[in-house]
Amino acid sequence: MISFFRLLLVSFASMSTVDYSISPKAESLLRRLPGILAWTILVAIALISFYTPEIVAYILLLYALYWVFRAIAHTSRLLICFFHIQKDTRTNWLKRCHRLELDADKRLDVLQKRIDLWWNNLGIHKYKHAWIEQYHKSLLLPYIFMRKQAEFVAYYKDREELKAIKKYLLSNRRPNFSQVQHVIIVPTYKEGWSVLEPTFTHLLAVNFPLKRIHVILATEAADQQAPQMAQKIKHFCQGSKINLHISKHQLKPGEVVGKSANEAYAIKWFTKQFIEPGLVSPEHLLVTSLDADYRVHP
Repeated sequence: MISFFRLLLVSFASMSTVDYSISPKAESLLRRLPGILAWTILVAIALISFYTPEIVAYILLLYALYWVFRAIAHTSRLLICFFHIQKDTRTNWLKRCHRLELDADKRLDVLQKRIDLWWNNLGIHKYKHAWIEQYHKSLLLPYIFMRKQAEFVAYYKDREELKAIKKYLLSNRRPNFSQVQHVIIVPTYKEGWSVLEPTFTHLLAVNFPLKRIHVILATEAADQQAPQMAQKIKHFCQGSKINLHISKHQLKPGEVVGKSANEAYAIKWFTKQFIEPGLVSPEHLLVTSLDADYRVHP
């Protein structure tokens, strides 16, 4: 709340030459305002309970019911997320990636049959000349949109998906899964071995081909223990096929201190070292940013 009031005052001040700067007394009052309001409500409820306890009881009961419903809703969402996660963990994503083009061909056939059936049900059949068929369809589309909007929306979605799949299959630039490489940025600042060791243990256990994974340990120049930690991680990853890189970010004037500046420097460093020389194609690249204490699922 205090930050909101300060932001509001600063916004007004930026739009005018009049000095709207907040005085120390007003700022002190705004800092106390949330606590004052909270205690006022609590004391008021206690005082009102001496005169009209029924009203206070109803208020407290409604408040308790509100949090019961909040808890039920939150638990329901957690359960839904849990089942989605369980479903995703059982999915063989590597196999699905290898079957991407085959699945696209199957989906293309399904969509084409569905669209043809939709037009056949409307009495539009295949014409000898394609332009006659398109002309007939263009005349019917406004009528269909007005009378059968739900069916038209479904048809439109199928048609757009069909176009996208055709464009993908006909594109000469579509990546083969064997060409896809994965860049993982792990920004770190004064994290110890107890934090980083489980992170890299899980990274080395993923079922994605390790030789196509580039892990960038994004360190800060201000972190004095970063060189020793980098050497320790290099030794830990030695013998695996994973590509480990170390970047060292030096904070520049005007940069905001934080993870984002470190990540931005790391990806620029990778671009200069690997993408610009042509060692890695940006068209076949996935980029992921991980917290230093994140545990990836295999």
